[in-house]
Amino acid sequence: LRSYTSGDYSFYSLAGTISTADFADASLIEKTLDAKLNAANINLKWTHNDGGTLHRFLIDSIERPSSSNAKLTLVCNAKVLDLPYTSEKNLLVPAKGSFIALNAKVVNDNDQYILVNFSNPIEQNQTLEGLVSCDGLNELKYIINNNQVLIYPSEIKAGVYTLKISEAVKDAKGQSVGKNSEHS
Repeated sequence: LRSYTSGDYSFYSLAGTISTADFADASLIEKTLDAKLNAANINLKWTHNDGGTLHRFLIDSIERPSSSNAKLTLVCNAKVLDLPYTSEKNLLVPAKGSFIALNAKVVNDNDQYILVNFSNPIEQNQTLEGLVSCDGLNELKYIINNNQVLIYPSEIKAGVYTLKISEAVKDAKGQSVGKNSEHS
């Protein structure tokens, strides 16, 4: 889940990709994925490459609820492509005013980095050294992009690591996360 700007505390967007080894008809791909916020269906916007192998989707304007958390559910069922693949992913959409670390994952694109998603945009001018750390990895470089923090290690190491997030991490309005958390 991604905030639109560093001042946006009300809406998220979610982007993703479905890749196929061979050509797949765009209209069939679009039937493989459904999204719901709690029980309400959500529209997806699609773009497809000319080769029919790369299909990008965007869920736009996911509104954070006023008082309690919501659940965004993505269900993929490739039966319309005559494939036995099914998958379901649930994401927490935190209530407005809630500031938490949503998730952390390792990304292996051109560079390897750790992506941490927070519920609110992060204070751009805070130094994250000592506030966000990963056992066994030194000399980390931090990039803040709205509600996301990208953490680049100086060297890539295989293994299992624990990411620690301090309660002192602040959002762009100065609110602290409020409790320490660990992510493996």
